Amino acid sequence: MASVVVTVCSACGSVKSAGTLSCPRCSGQTNTPASGASRGPQAEVIAPPAAAADDASASQTISTQSISTQTISSQSTRQEQEKEIEKEYVYASIWRRFCAALFDALLASAILSPATILLIWVMEAYHSEIGLSEYKSRTAMGTAAVLLWIVCFGLYCASAESSVHQATPGKRLLKLKVVSTSHGRLSFQQASWRYYAKFLSTFALLVGFAIAFFHSRKQSLHDMIAGTLVVRSE
Repeated sequence: MASVVVTVCSACGSVKSAGTLSCPRCSGQTNTPASGASRGPQAEVIAPPAAAADDASASQTISTQSISTQTISSQSTRQEQEKEIEKEYVYASIWRRFCAALFDALLASAILSPATILLIWVMEAYHSEIGLSEYKSRTAMGTAAVLLWIVCFGLYCASAESSVHQATPGKRLLKLKVVSTSHGRLSFQQASWRYYAKFLSTFALLVGFAIAFFHSRKQSLHDMIAGTLVVRSE
């Protein structure tokens, strides 16, 4: 085995080529072999394995691949669970939903009619005393009646669909309930958002409701906006 003569810096221990008097690294003196000394090995230099960096990189790659595999597996498992849950639900038909909505509208009208009639009587009887013309009083009366109906019916729907029954009286009668797209119970905020999004379905020439005829999960436009589903509760 061939021997190599090297010089070693006494200050920093750096290995330098033979014959170097000062260390380029720290400017310290180097230890040189004595004249006439054997040409045998003067210092044993052990270099770190060249593959250390490659091993670290390979380990990091394997770790990243393992995490990616676990993530994909978790997503696949969650999707399979969601499919199994969806098999337990039957999406409500449009006609059943329409009948439930009609029942709720009639029920809400019966509840709000006395308040509306009282409002009309008050405005007709006292509009001159509060300084309003007949035209302005009727305009104000009509606006107030519409706003009263919208707000009260919204509270009626949102509170019922976010309750433990997850349905309005009309939906309960028709064996329906409203769930989120993750098949959970709606919050009051989500149920309110679903109710007011119905106006978009209505103002779009009822196209928002007609979408449900062609949707795989029978979702109307307001269901898509609010992230909800109407399913059978049987």
